[in-house]
Amino acid sequence: MATIKKNNYVLNKSTNNFKPKDKKSNWLRNPEDEAFYNSRKWRGLSLRFKKFHPVCKTLNCTQSSYFTDHIIPISEGGEKWDWDNFQALCKSCNAIKTAKQKQSLVKNKY
Repeated sequence: MATIKKNNYVLNKSTNNFKPKDKKSNWLRNPEDEAFYNSRKWRGLSLRFKKFHPVCKTLNCTQSSYFTDHIIPISEGGEKWDWDNFQALCKSCNAIKTAKQKQSLVKNKY
């Protein structure tokens, strides 16, 4: 029995039935924050911040900024709209920071 993945569906060759893949879990701890990050107000502020900070803030990184990151996460009491709580990060530095936060979450949970 062979399984072929195509777009958002999995084809099981033995039955020729398509079934939807499991939906990816939201990376945000609080699903309500998704509306915040998708809001016009946040996207506009993030764009303005990145115009003032075009290069990643991480030491020795010279990549273009891609994300406006909250230094202190909102879920840990960081201010949503305070520029002093923002930092411009490139894709790879943001991924590293996010992975470290997830790892510390798991450690603190157990």
